[in-house]
Formats: sequence, C-alpha cells, structure tokens
Amino acid sequence: MEHRLAELMRDIPQCRLRFRSVSELSQSAGSTDWLWDGFIAKGALTCLAGQPKVGKSTLLFGLFANRFSGLPMLGMPVSTGQTLLLSEERESTLAEKANDFRVVEGLHILCRHEVMGLGWNEVIEDASLYCRLQKIDLLVVDTFDKWGDHDENSPRQVIEALQPLIFAAGEGLAVVLVHHQRKSPGLYGEAVRGSNALTGGVDVVVELERAANIRVLRSVSRFRGTPPELYANLCGDHFDAVQLDSDDFEPWSEYSQS
Repeated sequence: MEHRLAELMRDIPQCRLRFRSVSELSQSAGSTDWLWDGFIAKGALTCLAGQPKVGKSTLLFGLFANRFSGLPMLGMPVSTGQTLLLSEERESTLAEKANDFRVVEGLHILCRHEVMGLGWNEVIEDASLYCRLQKIDLLVVDTFDKWGDHDENSPRQVIEALQPLIFAAGEGLAVVLVHHQRKSPGLYGEAVRGSNALTGGVDVVVELERAANIRVLRSVSRFRGTPPELYANLCGDHFDAVQLDSDDFEPWSEYSQS
C-alpha cells in the first residue's frame, strides 16, 4: 500500500506555491517590524487620508525628521532609517517643508513631473529597486490618485493600482499611500474618497483632521497595536501629543461641517 502511494505521489505535479500549516505559520511569523509603532510597518500598507491642505504632508515631514533623530512620534516609537517620497509637489514647497522640520538626511525624493513618461508599474519597479540599492525601508506615495493612473471609483482599477505596492511590501518595504477623504461625512475608516477597495486593500487606515494647530489621527487597522485615536499639536519643527476628548475637537475643514 505504501509503495503504491509513493508511486501515485510521483505522478502528481509539484506545487509551485508555498502552502503551510498553521503551526508552520506560527513558527515562521516574527513580531511586527514597526517603523512608527501602530501605524507604519515593514511588509504592510498604510493609507493616510484627509481633506486637501489639512496637513498630511506636514505630518509626514514631522515623521521624516523623527526617523532621522530616532525620537518618538506622538508618544509612539519611531525607528531610524531612510525614506523614498514620491511627491506630487514641486521642489520649492518640498524644500520649505524639509527646512521647517530640519530634515537634512535620510529622505530621497522623486517629483511627479520627473517620471519621463513611465507608467505606474514601471515607476514602482524603479522605486523598489532604488530602495534596495540605497537600503531604504519606507516608500511614501503622495498622493495615490495623482500617481496611480487609475479611476479611484473603480474597484477593479484601484485593485490593479495597489498590486505593485503590494509586491513592494512583499519585498519588505513599508508603504504609505496618501489619499483624500470624500466631501460627505462618514464613519472613520469609511470616509476615504473613492472605492472601498482601497481601504480594503491596505492594512492600516489613518484619517487626519485638523482644528488650528491641533490634528487628530483616527485609525482602523488589522494590527492590534494601532491606537484608535491620537491628538497632535504642531509646535514649530515638531509635533507634540495632546490629551483631548473627541467632544473637545471641532474640525476646521468646511467639509466636516456638512
């Protein structure tokens, strides 16, 4: 009987994919490798969403500064390392933010007008290669709709646009997508503009709102360690954590008043 079984097994084509038992998965899975605890991790996709001009890029430059200094961000540990930023902005505004936050090292930039006609998949292929060569562990796309070359209301196109970023994360990069909230109100995690294929395709969704210098970050996540809510105060060249209740926070955006 065993001899017959061995003969049958020889006739079965070898599987190309790596299937594992749950015990093997538990043994091979290590702890999450956070770059910013709770929000950004190697091998994961994070979506940072907010209304236009609410301060998404400003928050990120605060993070870039902390990645250089190694200081915590809003009370959450930050690992030192290098970042590649794909930005829709021009050199002048990026230089202003870098100067404001004293980001002098550890940040690499490609502007949208410098893509030389390459398609989205080719851009991310080049970005992933550059990250490997330069030992960069964080890739930021600001903003996803400007770079991704897709209809954000089409689930199929959103899923296709996410694929190269999923592959980049699979190679060990942490990936952050900057996106917009829609104008109509919605529950946090559901107010991101366009198809919900985007929020369904990432691991962490962080929504940013603002009142004067106070920002609130509200998050939904696949990770247990993600804080559901944090408040931040912009203090010159850095952000400080603030203790507030939700009832005390009135967003400044005209869209949030509807």
